[in-house]
Amino acid sequence: MKTDKNTVWIVGNRSDAIEIAKNKNLRVVLLYNKKLKNHQADVLEQISFMWNKQEWESFVEDLLQKEPKPIAVLAPTEKSVLPAAWINGILKTKFSISIPTAIACTHKPTMKKIVKKASIPCANFLENEEGDNKISKQELIEKLGLPMAFKTCTGSGSRGAYIAKTEEEGPKFLKKGYMAERFVEGTECSIEAIVQNGEVLFQNITEYTEPKFANLVPATFSSEIQYKIFEFNKKIIAALGAKNGITHTEVFIQNLEQNDAEKINLVFGEMALRPPGGYIMELLKLSYQKDFWQIWLDTFLGNTINMKNTQVHFYSGLRLFHPQAGTLKSIKGKEFVKSIQELEEFTLSVKEGATINQREGTGQSVGHIVIKGKDKQKIKSLLEEVKQKFLFEME
Repeated sequence: MKTDKNTVWIVGNRSDAIEIAKNKNLRVVLLYNKKLKNHQADVLEQISFMWNKQEWESFVEDLLQKEPKPIAVLAPTEKSVLPAAWINGILKTKFSISIPTAIACTHKPTMKKIVKKASIPCANFLENEEGDNKISKQELIEKLGLPMAFKTCTGSGSRGAYIAKTEEEGPKFLKKGYMAERFVEGTECSIEAIVQNGEVLFQNITEYTEPKFANLVPATFSSEIQYKIFEFNKKIIAALGAKNGITHTEVFIQNLEQNDAEKINLVFGEMALRPPGGYIMELLKLSYQKDFWQIWLDTFLGNTINMKNTQVHFYSGLRLFHPQAGTLKSIKGKEFVKSIQELEEFTLSVKEGATINQREGTGQSVGHIVIKGKDKQKIKSLLEEVKQKFLFEME
């Protein structure tokens, strides 16, 4: 079957991915599990992310009766990585993510087993994927110690994740679909990498100045520490088999306070094989003055990507807002935020009197700011100053 070089299939609804494809005059067939009244795609086809291989084969066969074979099948969201790999395997597209790699980059226990086998430092863990493994609280403590972290075996962000610091905070048994791992002490950061044909073309370190709330791009670490982190990330990418796209790897840095590349230790957290969330794509664009959504698309279209002369033009910072649960009595500091010269973006979706629900994950917020400037320390300080001066009073 002849490939239509002007058609792409996008699995999962992410507006930036659809927009960049449309801007390049590509026909977009959106595959999603819900009906959408408003979307930018040319065609919307309903799917289930839970389909097996046979169901995907049947779906693709039927869709090819209506639509031409695409040049690429794209996965911009965590849930879409494995389905896109199934489809790519059926269509045999040239630039894609293989099924083993998709599983390795979406199923955390599999991911960590592969990384450990490659002798990459990683926290010890126990899993209860199917619900048959009755792992008791006592066994968890004996094998992992306290504190320990609990998270779902699949999925992105921190939704459903929590830390048990004491025996009382731990569950009687490890919940179905969850894994528990030894808590890792250290400074968390993420590394975003551009990969094409298995070659790492570019890497950035995002500094989590306040985990779950504030990020800085690029990180302010020394060049020696950054180099060590970049080399560590290359080993992870190779172990998990990522060949094309953008990877987003979370790593813990131990002994960072010594500011010595020889004395720090690096511990692997997780890796995703799709564009990062949390406004990181926007921060990358501001800092490097390049469209990283276009670059992501190019990795799957086979277009030449030149990142050799990529330089830092600005330091970009993000702070997310989400107060404690309750009724919002007042908001203080709006005028201060609006007066920041480095301000790029300021959003707020709530007013006084609104009911604020408990935050369940990093993807949940009631607003944010984005700032950028030439002085990295000033941007870093502003992120903290906003925290001190932009305040929510709750009832």
